[in-house]
Amino acid sequence: MSDMPTRGETAILRCDMSQPPQPRPSGDPWVAFGYLVGGAAFYGGLGWLLDRWLDTSFMFAVGLFFGIGLAMYLVFKLYLNAA
Repeated sequence: MSDMPTRGETAILRCDMSQPPQPRPSGDPWVAFGYLVGGAAFYGGLGWLLDRWLDTSFMFAVGLFFGIGLAMYLVFKLYLNAA
């Protein structure tokens, strides 16, 4: 007897829905590099815009370091949870 459903039967897909699917990192170092560059560029740019708007000179550095810190947190969380 085969495990495949025959004509007229319906196949039931059984899966464990108690755990949400976890994304698996690809192991590609360019993913981490993209997070770091993207975080630095976005929050550094946001800090630069705030510097121009508020006529200050420190928000660019704050945004840059915040973006890099947040990106490092995300990379560590992604790769350490996958192990």
